[in-house]
Amino acid sequence: MPKSNPLGKHLRLVKGVYWWRKQLPEDVRWAFPTETVSSPREFKRSLKTRDPIEAQEKADQYEAIVMSRIRAAQRGDRTALDQQIVEFPAVYRQLKP
Repeated sequence: MPKSNPLGKHLRLVKGVYWWRKQLPEDVRWAFPTETVSSPREFKRSLKTRDPIEAQEKADQYEAIVMSRIRAAQRGDRTALDQQIVEFPAVYRQLKP
């Protein structure tokens, strides 16, 4: 049986830096295209911190923003999806507009 992640479900420590990642539901992958993958299975970003408390705070922000995008994609609300890229460029900088 795999051990639970003490950092939280979506946090990973990679070479001393925290990363956040979330598996994307299949029906909304189209809303997260990158330059290399048109329908990625997961969305991940470096939190650019070595501090676990700061990482958790940033992870909570990412979770809220990405869940909002997932809900907009499930509704088919392309206006909201485009607006998120404008409002949160640091989160979505690698997405195709």
